[in-house]
Amino acid sequence: MAVLAYGHVASFYRIGLVFIAICTGWLWMGGMSSSPNLRFKIPGHPHPPPSFSSSRLSVSTNKLGDVLFPVPLSTGASPWVRDNHLMFQSLFDCLESFDCHANQTKIVLLASMHFRFVLLGGVGGEQIWAKSTIDALQNLGYTYFYTSSPGQTMQLYQMFPGLVKAVLVDDEEAERCFHDTEGCTFSEEKNPTGIPPWKVFSFAFWSNPANPLGHQWTLAPENYERIGLGHNTYLGYSIEFACRAQPFIPHSKRENQAYILAKLLSFFTPQRDRAWSPAIFDAATTATGIQYMIGATNDTLQGEWPAAELPSNYIGFGRIGQSVFFDKLSRARVLIGMGNPFTSPTPYDALCLGVPFINPVLQWDKENPSDKSQWVSQHSLLELLEPPYVYNVFKDDLEGFVKAIQDAISHPIQSFVPEQMRMPSIERRLGAILEKDWQREAALQTLLKQERG
Repeated sequence: MAVLAYGHVASFYRIGLVFIAICTGWLWMGGMSSSPNLRFKIPGHPHPPPSFSSSRLSVSTNKLGDVLFPVPLSTGASPWVRDNHLMFQSLFDCLESFDCHANQTKIVLLASMHFRFVLLGGVGGEQIWAKSTIDALQNLGYTYFYTSSPGQTMQLYQMFPGLVKAVLVDDEEAERCFHDTEGCTFSEEKNPTGIPPWKVFSFAFWSNPANPLGHQWTLAPENYERIGLGHNTYLGYSIEFACRAQPFIPHSKRENQAYILAKLLSFFTPQRDRAWSPAIFDAATTATGIQYMIGATNDTLQGEWPAAELPSNYIGFGRIGQSVFFDKLSRARVLIGMGNPFTSPTPYDALCLGVPFINPVLQWDKENPSDKSQWVSQHSLLELLEPPYVYNVFKDDLEGFVKAIQDAISHPIQSFVPEQMRMPSIERRLGAILEKDWQREAALQTLLKQERG
């Protein structure tokens, strides 16, 4: 029994030493103040560093995670520091108690700036995708840490080299890291503790390959391969959480209004390849009585673009926040694309709220206009959907535009979320990506290149 007890104590002691070593590394890289109760002012710096909670530092808890990574109390602390500390606490607690749940000892480093922007309230397309990825990681039980610099990414990886499954970076950082064989990527001679290139994935919104290892290591928000635009690895995203937070407005209670998808007023100018002129908008109003809603920033005041040419019958909200945007969109009969921005999540939001989308086709084969392979539209993936959900209308087609609005009004839809954009689908794809043997895949890719000469 004494030997057994000694074994437990020795094991716990070794674990404690490892934790302290890891903590020392984290402190060295600037994750927190070296003392949870100490506050000091840095010379020449206007603000003291954030304070940290001492309420969980009771020795009686015997939880090293709580002691080593107290949660910041100060509102001046970066939100990802707080989240990282909570994640460290959870990971250390489970290791300490030998009670880690599935995937908890598998780590993903979130190095792309878009993950941090989520915590700062960002709601752009990239941030919506990043938020969905974070939600999927949480649901699957993976441990993840935010990093705010290449150096921090490298140091965090070196703390847990055997546990890190993937590092998600911006495309520029993927390129930089791949060629930095001394400070980032693995090199047997120069950087034996570096990150293996097959663990680094580019978090890239568009269809082109954005990783030195090519398409497979480029994660994509859309299934671009389905429409012949490359072979990036489809991760995807879900808009369900934000959409479901907005009450569904019965169509009988909606006014005869359309929301125009154009976040900048310059999108209403010919110079920005607008899809519809004011005359077309006004003709649709004459035929249907429709009124337009516009929530856009006026970027025409600086002189780069001429004054916006707007419909006669519209309500302008200027730049609006996400909650107001969802409220206005949920009351519309139809969402109308102006040609920009491309591949926006907004049409998916609209469909979820029971609002069909008019997708402008900007380029096509004049000899064979029904050939979708030659189309360039505002949202290429939504070309695959048909009425009553999506109305693909050729640019400047007055008759087609008016008919699409009439049909959208007379054939209302209920909430619709494509199956591939539901959270269980996101989780399945993300889990498959993280559990794939990418080292073997990289070796096969190298072998194929050698065989091809």
